Amino acid sequence: MSEKIYFGVDVCKKSLAFCGPDIAGQVPNNAPGVRRLLARLPKGAHLIIEASGGYERELVSLAQQNAVKLSVINPRQVARFCSRGGPAGQE
Repeated sequence: MSEKIYFGVDVCKKSLAFCGPDIAGQVPNNAPGVRRLLARLPKGAHLIIEASGGYERELVSLAQQNAVKLSVINPRQVARFCSRGGPAGQE
């Protein structure tokens, strides 16, 4: 079983900023940009994507087509996680 390698993706209207172990960058939020992002991911990568009012659709679609694991999460959960320094319920 391969190790999971998590990558956070900040989705904006015009760009995707991503960060994970030893890899970080920014690409345009369009099909060519998403393909460049996906090409840089190591085997076993799991994308953590914040839902962004639909701006994440191209990324989600192409990641699924390329069998890249992903989780689309609620922005409120991210804010709560950050404000408490960890998962909900840990204070």
